[in-house]
Amino acid sequence: MKVVRESQWQKPLLGICVIVIGLISLVIGFTQGERKAFADRAFKATLSADLEAAVLHIMELETSLQDAELQASVVRAADDQLRGDLTALHERIEALEEEVTFYKNLMAPGELSQGLQITELEIIPGVDETFRLELLLTQKASRRQFISGQVALQLKGVDDAGNQVVKSLTELIGETSYPFRFKFRFFQDLSGNFALPKKFEPLSVTVTAKQNGKDPVISSFSWPEA
Repeated sequence: MKVVRESQWQKPLLGICVIVIGLISLVIGFTQGERKAFADRAFKATLSADLEAAVLHIMELETSLQDAELQASVVRAADDQLRGDLTALHERIEALEEEVTFYKNLMAPGELSQGLQITELEIIPGVDETFRLELLLTQKASRRQFISGQVALQLKGVDDAGNQVVKSLTELIGETSYPFRFKFRFFQDLSGNFALPKKFEPLSVTVTAKQNGKDPVISSFSWPEA
């Protein structure tokens, strides 16, 4: 049997090697951890910078959007104002054209329309079931003289039983100046307020204008839709 002797330095040397290997492994692990932590910090810093840039960009876009909306609102308001002005201008032009036509017809009447004329009757709805009537009388003649007389108006309609009923505006207006009296050379406007009787449905208005010394002029108008 052969006996091998163990060196007295073998065990301490083995322990030192183990320790050295452990230290090297620890240093390598620490180094790798530091590298990973540095990389994570750098990546986080990059993300923070990107996020800050995105937030600033969003704020700029919101500001631009608000400016665009404000500008669009101003443009819409200007367009609305322009359309309103154009509409009012067209209405004014139409009114002036009607006035010009009216005065042309008044000053240069045709041969078939002479004397007193019931030119226009307008019924304007008011509040609390009241109405306002506006009546226009004109005179068409080659040589106009002052004419005078009176005007009576009657409402034709049906009551709640379906019966035909005729109402005089004397009952409805209740003014001492009724019947209307006129005196003019070219034209005259007459007006008054009235209320309809309860359960009375008007169908038409008959206007009778009686010039002194002349036959009456009668015109009928259908009741306007309120």
